[in-house]
Amino acid sequence: MYWKLTICFIILILFSTIHGGSLATADSKDHNCTLGDGLKAISCVFRMQDFLEKIESLNLDNKADTAGFKSSCDSLQNCFTALDCKTSPTDKETSDISGMIKTYCDTIVYISTDFVECSDKLEDKSSQCFEDWDPFPEDISKETDENKKEEKRKLACKNFFGKDNCLKEEITETCSEEHWKGFKNHFVSLSNITRQCHFDEL
Repeated sequence: MYWKLTICFIILILFSTIHGGSLATADSKDHNCTLGDGLKAISCVFRMQDFLEKIESLNLDNKADTAGFKSSCDSLQNCFTALDCKTSPTDKETSDISGMIKTYCDTIVYISTDFVECSDKLEDKSSQCFEDWDPFPEDISKETDENKKEEKRKLACKNFFGKDNCLKEEITETCSEEHWKGFKNHFVSLSNITRQCHFDEL
């Protein structure tokens, strides 16, 4: 279930990274980037590819896997943060990519550590709300009709935490209010990267 969100986010990060990877290799007359800066940026893109491969093999039930994943997250984030080529647009691009990586990694680490006990309880309970939960439906990105796409986006946002916000009740009753707050905050932060939903009422 969590890997639906993984696939969606991989596409988002990869697109942003490839776009940011050109930061020191194009239009060099408009900034002070060197060839070395460009090579460093490309190195980060290659490191991202390795990172994506690790995501595919990550076992959330294995603490050693989770620790290694966290280390890989930190290394990749540091790679983008350490880029020396500075212009205002570039600073924003690299900062956005670094922020995406941190938000995504924090969420994955959270659900595989702090939230795992609650997740097990929800699965033992055979919670239909938790089982059906799909915060990032794939059919939105595949929709070509803009009006239909917007309708699907609004519906997905309305049901981001399950139909009628059912996950709030499920997690609070089965686990605790603190588990709900942690779960909500991590996934709202993750969703905010796409800037598609507003969660003021949750």
